[in-house]
Amino acid sequence: MCSMPCTGNKSEICGSSHFASVFSTKKSFDDCLKRNFGKNLPKRFLFSYPSSGNTWLRHLLELASGVYTGSIYYDEVLYEKEFKGEILSWETHKTLFTKSHNTYPHHLRSTNEWIVLVRNPFDAILGTFNLRMTLERTHKARLQMTETNSHLGFAREVDFKNRWNRFFLNNIHRWNITNFKWIFMFEGKKSIVYYEDLKINPIGQLRMIFADIGYPIHEERLLCVSVNQKGHFQRSHKVTEESRYTIDKIQAVNECVSSVRKALLDARLKPMPLYVN
Repeated sequence: MCSMPCTGNKSEICGSSHFASVFSTKKSFDDCLKRNFGKNLPKRFLFSYPSSGNTWLRHLLELASGVYTGSIYYDEVLYEKEFKGEILSWETHKTLFTKSHNTYPHHLRSTNEWIVLVRNPFDAILGTFNLRMTLERTHKARLQMTETNSHLGFAREVDFKNRWNRFFLNNIHRWNITNFKWIFMFEGKKSIVYYEDLKINPIGQLRMIFADIGYPIHEERLLCVSVNQKGHFQRSHKVTEESRYTIDKIQAVNECVSSVRKALLDARLKPMPLYVN
């Protein structure tokens, strides 16, 4: 009774209304966390506007594959905590994906496979502002894993008063232009992943990504993901943050979202959520 076919997918096993299916894996929790460098892997990029969940998706990809991901940057905090691929050049062919927030032509010419990760711009732009402000405050000191760490901290009221308006104008333009570039300007095999879909169904989104790139995935490692989804670098939510968007800012974001969303629909690509405030 615990092994009844799932509704709508007879190939999967689910519990019934009175019983739950329990899965077990031969891998211990420590085994789940083990990752290694690959060999002769294709160059693949993971593009996103900052604060779109890039680091979290890297965490999920590494757990699911057992292979490190890399970056065009060197972030000491990420390296020391979890992401050993931070120290490698993106040209070594040893990492599954390489993180980037920029559309450098020489990177794009070197590959025809990438993920484009898109997040609600209301959340992504505000998250990037928090990141930028806390990074500036901690730049002169060695970064520690505390609430003031640039990956987890928040901007201060004085930052919003003096710098938020200009930052927003620059970054709503950047969010719009960079998404257009990544999605439309370059040919190749790309997966468009929406952060909101990833939050709702991380396992399903990982299956889609690995299917798109033709990379084998093992069920035991997906079970590893299911017990360690969060990772170390998700900023907590502040209720007051929504008030940072005045009517004119909301209108500017909605216009950009509408233009990108329409272009995706016209190109018959994976549609973007409404993201309208």
